[in-house]
Amino acid sequence: MSGAGAIRLEDLDDCEAWLPAGEIKFVFTEPGPFDARVTWAKLPNALILDVTEDLARIAYLALPPDSVFVSFAKGRGKEIIWNGRHIPFGQFLYHAPGERFHQRVPAVSHWGVVAVASEFLASFGSAFAGEGLVPPRTTQVLRPDLKLSTHLLRFHSRIARLSKTRPASLGSHELARSIEHELLLALVPCLVDVSGQSPATVPGQAVMRRFEDLISDPQNWPVSMSELQAKLRVSTEDLRSYCSGFLGVSAGRYILLRRLRLLRKRLLQTGSAPGDISELAKEFGFADLARFSEDYYDAFGESPVESQMRPRRFGA
Repeated sequence: MSGAGAIRLEDLDDCEAWLPAGEIKFVFTEPGPFDARVTWAKLPNALILDVTEDLARIAYLALPPDSVFVSFAKGRGKEIIWNGRHIPFGQFLYHAPGERFHQRVPAVSHWGVVAVASEFLASFGSAFAGEGLVPPRTTQVLRPDLKLSTHLLRFHSRIARLSKTRPASLGSHELARSIEHELLLALVPCLVDVSGQSPATVPGQAVMRRFEDLISDPQNWPVSMSELQAKLRVSTEDLRSYCSGFLGVSAGRYILLRRLRLLRKRLLQTGSAPGDISELAKEFGFADLARFSEDYYDAFGESPVESQMRPRRFGA
C-alpha cells in the first residue's frame, strides 16, 4: 500500500522502531534533547526517506536481505560516515542486501535513502539496460556523472516535499506508480554508471561485526579491554584504530553508552521505585552509583531520577 508523510521523532526507541532496517541500534555521542524529522514516501515497490537530525550519534544497522538500499548525504558540506569512511555530498552508498554496518552522523545532519525491492529493481534494470540489475555482493561507493546525481537528488527532494505538503496524494495508486517509475529512471543510470563505482571496503569490518555480536548480549559484556581483545583476537593498536574510525569513540566508551541506553530504555518502559534505581544500575554492571549517576547525566543531560519521572513508554 502506498502512502507518505512526515514524522518528528524525539526518542531513540521511536527511531529504532520506525526506520526500515532489519535491526538498528542507536547511541548518542553527545548529550541533549534528540530531535529527528523523517519524511517518507512508500511507493508500490520502493521507499524514500529524507532525514534530518541534530545530535551526533552512532547507529549499527542490519539491512533486510530482500531490498536494495542507496544512502547519501543531502546538502553541500554534509556527509555520512559509513564504517569510518566519510561519504561526502555527491557520492552515494550502494549497499549490499543484508549488510551490517556502522553509520555515524555529525551533530547536524541531513541524509536520504532510496530502497527498492530487489526483484523489482532487477526487472526494471533489464528493461532499462537490457540486462538484469544484480545487487552488489559488497557495498559500493558511487560517484555518478554530475548530471545524473543532481537529477536523482532533485527528484528525491521533490518526492520529500510532496510527502510533506500533499501526503494524501501519494495514496493514489496511479500517482504512486508514476512517481516510482520516474524515481527508477533517475536511480538506475547512477547504479549502472560503473565508471564511478568502487568497493567500499575498509580494514576492520569483520572485527567490528564480531564486536557488535559480542556485546549484543549483556551477559557477554567484557570486564576489561584485555578480555575484549582476546575474544576478538585483535591487538590493542588495531582495536583502538578500528573503534576510532568506525565509532568515533573508544571501545570502552561505546560499551558504556550501549549499557546506559539499555538501562534508560528499561527505566522508561517499566518505571522504578526510587530505591530500585540502584538495583537496576547494579544489574547493568554499575557498581559505583555516584559514577553511574555522573555517566548517565553526561550521556542524556538528565539524572536517572528525572528520567524515572517521565511518562512510561509501554511497549516501546
